[in-house]
Amino acid sequence: MAAKLKKRTTDKRRGSESIVARYNAPALEKGLAILELLCAQAKGLRLREIAKMLDRTVGEIFRMLAVLEATGYVRRIPESDQYVLTLKLFQQSHMFPPIKRLINASLVPMERLSEVTRQSCHLVVRSDGKGLVIAGHDSPGPQTFSVRVGTLINLLDTCSGHLILAFADEQDRAKMIAAQPATLRKRFADTAISGIVERILKQRHECCPSQRVNGVFDIGFPIFDSRREMIAALSMPYLEQINEAQSVDLERAKKHLSVSAREISSLMGFPGD
Repeated sequence: MAAKLKKRTTDKRRGSESIVARYNAPALEKGLAILELLCAQAKGLRLREIAKMLDRTVGEIFRMLAVLEATGYVRRIPESDQYVLTLKLFQQSHMFPPIKRLINASLVPMERLSEVTRQSCHLVVRSDGKGLVIAGHDSPGPQTFSVRVGTLINLLDTCSGHLILAFADEQDRAKMIAAQPATLRKRFADTAISGIVERILKQRHECCPSQRVNGVFDIGFPIFDSRREMIAALSMPYLEQINEAQSVDLERAKKHLSVSAREISSLMGFPGD
């Protein structure tokens, strides 16, 4: 992880040498490096671990962490002396007008969808080479399967990821595929990816068994904006329940999901087909 982070930082520096030469801000660079490192950690890191992974002195990192903690971006866990991110960055991202508008437009349709189908649903947007879950609604029933808001997902082995890849242009799609983990790329040959894209563009949605959880069927429809561009994927991890509480079958759930996706698209200015 440390080697990858150093390489990414080095590549960014090389790509913006002229800007760095004119506007050198080492403190800002260190602060951003700390945030990026903590974003990639499932658990927190201690001061010395952060300093080692970023190839910085303990003194440098301590001062930056003190500022980040005081401003609410990180917090220290007293029991372990580990530093973790707070939700402030996530909250700030939701204040970005397009994302805020998208979330506001989706809340009521998603709530209605969950009530009718007795299934959970979530909204995913592209975030660099991954998908980011920005909103969700749990099933009102006693049994539910959902994806946590804030989760980053890979694009090759998820329903929402397939939609993001399918509705991107070829050049953009190639970049996103190249950004996927090497282990995933080995599982998906170029012909398999082309088949996924062709199928989705033809049927205008995705429906496939979950590649992560047995017994779950993933359904997803694209959300479009006023420019007719896909801006998000509305997905449902369909959980079949073998009891009387099952209110809709897979095909009916798919139809309800399609209606909700069209409603959200309309609220985002999509003029229709």
